[in-house]
Amino acid sequence: MGLWGAQTAFRLPECLPDLPAQARELPEIERIAIEQRLDVQGARLAAEQTASNLGLTRSTRFINVLELGFSYNTSNEGWTERGWEVAFELPQFDWGIAGDAKAVKRTIEFQMLDTMRFVPDRIEVRLGETVRLVHRNAGKVMHEFVIGTKKELEEHAALMIKFPNMEHDEPYMAHVPPGGRAEIVWTFNRAGEFDFACLIAGHYSAGMIGKITVRAA
Repeated sequence: MGLWGAQTAFRLPECLPDLPAQARELPEIERIAIEQRLDVQGARLAAEQTASNLGLTRSTRFINVLELGFSYNTSNEGWTERGWEVAFELPQFDWGIAGDAKAVKRTIEFQMLDTMRFVPDRIEVRLGETVRLVHRNAGKVMHEFVIGTKKELEEHAALMIKFPNMEHDEPYMAHVPPGGRAEIVWTFNRAGEFDFACLIAGHYSAGMIGKITVRAA
């Protein structure tokens, strides 16, 4: 048994403990077992640390595929790699992808007005350009800045009318309280015409819409 020294005094009991009179009800036994697995706990901690390092700590579809796994690689040259691997995909939207702040070369500022207008309401960017879009709410009510296609924005605006308290948060959205400021860093990697709008119930239909032109380089 691999015992040594004082360990050799180890003795097994005469018999196993008595079985309980009736089986315990454990309806969540599978969930508890999974939560207590050390490999799952290690993967969860690694994922949380990676998300924190990347600033992806809010609930969002920003990560649409997340893969966790243990890596064990060896080589005839003598090196060995072991540890946790985290892999994820950044979603590609028709109107671009969330940008890296380090790649920003230009900042564009928008004013949000209670007259249901953006100033400016038209901008032009270059294909592949990463831009910081800063939004300042000069009004007395909440406003939003949401990038998308005309079709996507119209469908979303219709949902907001039906469900005005519906929460939505994506990397291409900014929610700005009265007197507040927010920003989006966005990479425009597709040429074409795209829209931005405020989707708060009634604001879109009142004309709080703008246009983005992405010119091929």
